[in-house]
Amino acid sequence: LEATLVATAGLFLARKGTPALIAHVGTATGFLLAVRWLSDLVFGPLFGALADRFGVTRVAAGLVAGLGVLLIGPVRGAAAWPLVGLALVFVGSAGLIVTLSAAANEEALHTPAPHLLIGLYTTAIDAGLALGPLLAYTLGTLLPLTDLYVLGWAALAVTVGGYVSRRAAPGGSSRPG
Repeated sequence: LEATLVATAGLFLARKGTPALIAHVGTATGFLLAVRWLSDLVFGPLFGALADRFGVTRVAAGLVAGLGVLLIGPVRGAAAWPLVGLALVFVGSAGLIVTLSAAANEEALHTPAPHLLIGLYTTAIDAGLALGPLLAYTLGTLLPLTDLYVLGWAALAVTVGGYVSRRAAPGGSSRPG
């Protein structure tokens, strides 16, 4: 989802924006990408603190739910809402990456070979970042981008939901969160 959003932000704004927004689509796209990458720096510590306080599973589940609301609501909306909604999606996405990285680290500490789990996790992230734009531009010719975003979110929700339910199951984990 992250790579799809980053790779298609300009195309999305060009298709969904008002005439004034379309006239400045390059600037608006630059703004969105700045929001995305600054979110790691500005909001990363906040999301990390929330994950420490409430647990990575709760924060991850909350962020996934919030991303779904934003992708189904404001991003699909009219006028300036798609720009605002997508900016908020980028903030939430950055928080989800921070939270899931903390979860991967926590899980790795309880395995016999933590370095292998972290290597697998980072390789999976890199594969998603590489394949996301390719899939987005391939499927984007068949589906509206908003539908593609919702499909990406649904795959993310299923994955995070599976992790959360595994952690919540009896015997799933003795660790908090």
